[in-house]
Amino acid sequence: MKLIVIVFLLGLQPLAAIPNQIIGGVNQANSPLNGQELAGRLLQPDLWQGKSRLPGNWKEENRIAETKTSHLLAKPKVFGLDAILLRATHRGDDLESVTVIFADAGSYFPYLQRKPGVPIEKQRQDLLEKQRAFQELYSTAFEKLNEELEKRAGRKAKESRWGSSRTLRADLLVYEIGKIQAVLFAENGRLLRLTLTRDRDLYRKGWLDQKRIKMSGSELSRHYSDQVKISQNGDHVIEGVKPVPQGYRPYCGLNSLTMVAQYYGLHLDEDWMAVAGKFQNTGSAAGSNMLTLYNATAREARLSMNRETKFQFSKARALIKSGLPVVVWRRFDFQRNQMHIKLAQKFAEDPNALLPEPDTADRATWPGDEHPVHASVIVGFNDKRKEVLFIESWAGQSVPRRMRYEELEATATMVFYFEGK
Repeated sequence: MKLIVIVFLLGLQPLAAIPNQIIGGVNQANSPLNGQELAGRLLQPDLWQGKSRLPGNWKEENRIAETKTSHLLAKPKVFGLDAILLRATHRGDDLESVTVIFADAGSYFPYLQRKPGVPIEKQRQDLLEKQRAFQELYSTAFEKLNEELEKRAGRKAKESRWGSSRTLRADLLVYEIGKIQAVLFAENGRLLRLTLTRDRDLYRKGWLDQKRIKMSGSELSRHYSDQVKISQNGDHVIEGVKPVPQGYRPYCGLNSLTMVAQYYGLHLDEDWMAVAGKFQNTGSAAGSNMLTLYNATAREARLSMNRETKFQFSKARALIKSGLPVVVWRRFDFQRNQMHIKLAQKFAEDPNALLPEPDTADRATWPGDEHPVHASVIVGFNDKRKEVLFIESWAGQSVPRRMRYEELEATATMVFYFEGK
């Protein structure tokens, strides 16, 4: 199934991938840490004991369960290698982990576009050359990183695993450097990253947050239902589902799943999900195993999942009331999207603003089978207005937009209902 990347939102153009609004800020940051070696400072015991702070300027990204994630606005070196991105996870005031990304195919191979006038064979050859270049970059970085980690640890790596479900399980190399574990992800020639942590069992029991693991099924159900807020106008909206911007990558279905996974307390990101979902180094979602990935994510979150080809408003409504968002793959049209954007802008000024009635004239503007497919997350509904509220994996859009439920029922091609066990 063809998934599209939407690169326009309220007239804004994203920059590059990882996602774009993050890497763009990192690249533009005039930091004294640019090009500086940080490994020594990241391994300092005082840092992990709370006696000192991470160097540089960090920008908060998201909160997963009891933790918050931020990224460094600088491009330093770590263990002698150029770092694409540094992310830190804090639990309260305590530093839980620092992750360094050295190579990421999602950034290297942005959304694949056919080039008019350029022969297909030439485009294929260009892609092959780019794949060879990335593989050389990846292999060189992997070799150098292993050598440096082994030298600092004084011994070879131990093999380990994070994650409980087979699909999402990560096979790892772990180096002991003093009291710090250096956990190396090196998967499928696609993602090379290193996580530093003092927690020897950080995600060995699964990607679900440690606090959520300890909750009973009934406690989890109450937690999710407590996330639903009801407005005076009748909106029922799940709070806590935040956009994970896909950037210029074919990740709408993947990032929509990541948004839901993080809401459920899973410490998963789109880069690792792309590896687990078997995305290829092509800039396309073709060949990926998205359906298996959706099922595995539900199991990892201690939920079940039903996949259907039709959107049922009554079923989605019941789940949302329980605090369980719904992911929908739907037909997408740019002009129709512009109408939804304008309604969102108008509604912000006039709460009485309404979408068009779904009469024959309006239905003629709905996307059909000839249109591409895009993923959205349904986080709310309004019975009186006959609307669903949805968010996208786009930067800058955290306020849900609105769509008549009849339109979603007519344009949905695949629906993922996450349900409690």
